[in-house]
Amino acid sequence: MELTKSQAVKERSRRHKNEFFSDLIEGYITFEQEALNRGKRYGLRKGYSCVVLAIRNDEAAALKGGNLTEQEEQYEHIKRHFGTLEHPFTMFTKHDTYCILLSIPDSGWDEAKLTEHLTGMLKHLHQENGMSMSVGIGKPAMNVLGVRHSYTEAVNALQFGYRFKRKQFVQSYQAKDIGYLFHMLPQDELKQFYESTLDGLLQIADESERKELLRTLNAFYETQCQFVETSKQLFVHRNTVVYRLEKCERLLDVKLKDPAESLRIRIALAIEPLLLQKD
Repeated sequence: MELTKSQAVKERSRRHKNEFFSDLIEGYITFEQEALNRGKRYGLRKGYSCVVLAIRNDEAAALKGGNLTEQEEQYEHIKRHFGTLEHPFTMFTKHDTYCILLSIPDSGWDEAKLTEHLTGMLKHLHQENGMSMSVGIGKPAMNVLGVRHSYTEAVNALQFGYRFKRKQFVQSYQAKDIGYLFHMLPQDELKQFYESTLDGLLQIADESERKELLRTLNAFYETQCQFVETSKQLFVHRNTVVYRLEKCERLLDVKLKDPAESLRIRIALAIEPLLLQKD
């Protein structure tokens, strides 16, 4: 009976904690003082800085079909492994996501070191408990109301990693750039644009020459169309760069510095890595 009573108290306490953080990240708490009053039992205070980590089981079906005992075991395993971290943390759950509020010390935080630690932790979770988990890292929140945004960023980072069919990964949030937009487009449309734009170069039979010209073209645009800087980046003579770019213009039948054409070519070059990843 004592064990049952203790478990009931534990579950009630956790439910209250989950409800508070759910209200916080869904925007129902809009005043900092309210967040501080309700969150002080969880370590939230004035000037509190943290980063949110979103953790999910890579096998979504396993989580959805799993019972409460299995989820409880996963929760405890994750909490135990996070106990080896150097910074204080608070853990809660949101639907199928385990969330960690990792306190940031006044001296700041080392994201590279954290990523390395998390990678090792995921490896141990898999080896010791057979759990395949992945982690998304949000941007630091400089106050308690910022927890909401850090959570959203952490979840977006997870979703980004899953788009590439990855497992047991640690992914930091990156602001949406042109690459994010490409992921929203059909693969065949991207491939068609890439091939039609760079068709003249892609038709070169000699693979080494084809790659050489594409690399030169990419470096040319990365250096803002500066011949000298392009030659430095490629470690070749300026005249070699000029020769290669003139050949690119002939094969593509364009002027490389024409604004419209250069934009089209830059987009095609940006698409290339995505096509290689899919392959």
